[in-house]
Amino acid sequence: MNGYRREAGGPVPRLRLFKLLDMPGRVATVTAPAGYGKTSLLAAYAGWCGRRTIWTAGAHWREQLLEQLGSSGHAAGQPLAAIVGGPLQVVVDDCAPELCESSTLADDLMTPNLRWLLASRRPLPLPVRADIALTSDHLSVAGDELAGLVAGWLPGRAPEELAPLLEVTEGWVRGLEWLAKAPAGEAGLESAAAEIERYFATETYETWPDNLRQAARELAVAPVLSTPAAALLAGEGAWEALEKAGAYLVTGSGKQVRFHQLFRAFLLVRLEQEQGPDYRRGLETVVGPGDSEQAVHRMARRALSFYRGFHHREGQARALWILARHDDERGRPHQAAELYQAAAGLELELGNREAASAGWAAAGGILLQLGDRAAARLALGRAVEAGHDTGGQAAVEASRQLAQLTADPGNPGDAPDHREGTVVPATGHPGAVSGHARVQAGLPELQPSARQLPTVVPLYGKVLGGLEVHRGDVPIEEAGWGRPRVKSLFLYLALQAGSWVDKRRLFEDFWGHLDYVRAGRAFRVTLHSLRRVLEPELTDGTASAYVDHRERYCRLSLGGGRLDLHGFELEYRTACGAEEAGRPEAAVEHYRRALDAYAPLAPDEPPEPWLGREQARLREMHIQAHLGLARAFSLWGRTEQALDAARRALELAPDHPDCHRQWAALTPAASLP
Repeated sequence: MNGYRREAGGPVPRLRLFKLLDMPGRVATVTAPAGYGKTSLLAAYAGWCGRRTIWTAGAHWREQLLEQLGSSGHAAGQPLAAIVGGPLQVVVDDCAPELCESSTLADDLMTPNLRWLLASRRPLPLPVRADIALTSDHLSVAGDELAGLVAGWLPGRAPEELAPLLEVTEGWVRGLEWLAKAPAGEAGLESAAAEIERYFATETYETWPDNLRQAARELAVAPVLSTPAAALLAGEGAWEALEKAGAYLVTGSGKQVRFHQLFRAFLLVRLEQEQGPDYRRGLETVVGPGDSEQAVHRMARRALSFYRGFHHREGQARALWILARHDDERGRPHQAAELYQAAAGLELELGNREAASAGWAAAGGILLQLGDRAAARLALGRAVEAGHDTGGQAAVEASRQLAQLTADPGNPGDAPDHREGTVVPATGHPGAVSGHARVQAGLPELQPSARQLPTVVPLYGKVLGGLEVHRGDVPIEEAGWGRPRVKSLFLYLALQAGSWVDKRRLFEDFWGHLDYVRAGRAFRVTLHSLRRVLEPELTDGTASAYVDHRERYCRLSLGGGRLDLHGFELEYRTACGAEEAGRPEAAVEHYRRALDAYAPLAPDEPPEPWLGREQARLREMHIQAHLGLARAFSLWGRTEQALDAARRALELAPDHPDCHRQWAALTPAASLP
């Protein structure tokens, strides 16, 4: 029926985008019930396209639309929110069906920004190409919460790019009108800003702090948006501005309420970064009185979901920190440890090594208390590695704990249970992770039926110097892998064995040239082949003992086996801990073991960007192991051996600044009598 579809609640509104140039109209369709932020999504799309844009907003604009286009053939109720002139890109909300007949989606409508925004969305079966079709749930986040990016996106934007951000409330439409009437360029921006400033001078806004008014003027946006956004950016007096904004944030109805609920989550994550004496005051401003801790947890979960949707790693990390601290304080150690490690991984990707060290150190301390010494050793080792040259307290404490673990092997019975999400200390009972809590935190739910793995044949992998895999004592022959991509997928998952891997990141690493649907299809085919390689006896409908595949995540278990890489990493981190603890003899022993175990990672595999990143990370660890050996020998008073180790590091990486610093530090010592 020409793109219309009926559900229980009646016809589902459609949004149609088409380009009005010297060519037939081309249409893309987005479907969702009313109130899900569809117009916000269109507005953001229009601004990102980089063209002057017009779109529908209210009947009083219809005549201006007809005058601008010089046509009377458009259906009633299709007015514009802005008339900006020049080459037009037209966005029509709920346009007449006849405009969409025999239309296709033009590639140039899909800008890189929009592709990025919609990369992980599942398309609906629509009568036109569905590259940008979203489900209602997606729109509830992607549409309404788009304004959450405003604070970091506005500065330096042209007037036509600001216009879409002025659409969500009536106040924004006022700003849009001013921008529409103003000339293009800086003069137009100043003209619109002057109108906004005059509007702020009315009785309603005369009590606002001066710095908030100034921020709003500089942003050239209408007051409703400026209140929370400028409160975050204005600096001095921002907390007072937030208090005034709170009065508006708890009012409104329908779409505005949904927007403000999500915007509170955004504010919360931004406020978490402050952590100053006003933090509690700010939280109460944003979440309101009552059980603020529960509100914090709830909003942080929503923020985590939002930032994951936009692949915004910094926002994800901030939300994960909030969730981890909340679970830690509320006595949920298993969830807290997992969330701390997830936050640490993101911080390391962002280059925040001290924060990454703190996350892994926190997780290591929790795991140590739970009796999972192996997992604690790994987390503490990562904390030491991430913060070894930052001087952070977390790395120092992690080194001390790691040294204690090294000196005291502990009860060999302390080991992680192979059931998902559980740890079994030698003197305790399994501590199950709450599936409900994991889902609420945005993590994959664990099934209570997950089986124990002692009866599963372990997988052993040699990845240093070349990839070889054994299932028990039986090697998997090269021909057994079939296609190279199957072997690459095993290596990718094995390097993160035991950890949940977000499929969106996996798709980007393996099939970044494909859209989400085709990448998902290629992944499922490759994963099926991998399961057959690892378990030739596996029958259809039977769960794999090694591969766990959920809606958004997948995970590879080695069934109690291990990779030779794990031995190298463990020796390296143990050596770092011993060095930090002032035990040079033990550090020398473990550094030597790490160096003996090292070889280049999978040098014969086809080059892939993700594999290159892992190879570079291990090469860096190899160089640091040589430098650590030199430092340990020096602390032990064996200068000649220290020089030999430093010389070897310099030969491996002649351009590495750490190698030159170490050599310079040792050379004067060698010349002493």
